[in-house]
Amino acid sequence: MEARMLPIMHVEKFKIPAEVGEELLKAASTAVQTVARACGEEHANKGGFFRFLLVPYEGCKFFELEPLVEGWAGGTSNQSNIAQYYHLSMEKAHRLGRNTLCLSSFESERDPEKCQFGGAIRTPCWVDGINDDAANYYISSFSGLPEEGDEAAMLLTMKLMEWMPPYYPITEMIIDRSNNQLARELLAS
Repeated sequence: MEARMLPIMHVEKFKIPAEVGEELLKAASTAVQTVARACGEEHANKGGFFRFLLVPYEGCKFFELEPLVEGWAGGTSNQSNIAQYYHLSMEKAHRLGRNTLCLSSFESERDPEKCQFGGAIRTPCWVDGINDDAANYYISSFSGLPEEGDEAAMLLTMKLMEWMPPYYPITEMIIDRSNNQLARELLAS
């Protein structure tokens, strides 16, 4: 599935150029494939639904997330579950968006009995031409692997894109808050 560039509802200046969206979806696919192999043989060719959304600085209500890029990332062995992963990736993003002090959907009202899992992260993103206003944040969300893998894939995607500020230990903060050993092992290498 190719990157789908979504219309910006309120904030036109944050529109992502098509080539950056395609690069982001490719990075997500690479990250998902790497993490899927690390999750074990039964997950080796799995993929899932990826989303990249803008979170306005003043916080977020359910309808205020600005979707920028979305699409299938990774392998295809579980693509028959696309509707489920589509829904779960959005639920994670919206739940994290509503909980403005949280960096990970693991820490924002996670409840597996209600199908509320980890797998979304909130990060600053200072990239020329994408976000010249450092006050805004982004949520990267994925569903298709075990929840620790979903989050690890999002952290690895941001690392591959070089969108994590080197002077701010947000990766370590997310891993610590989530206690995500898989992400810790994958990102240490």
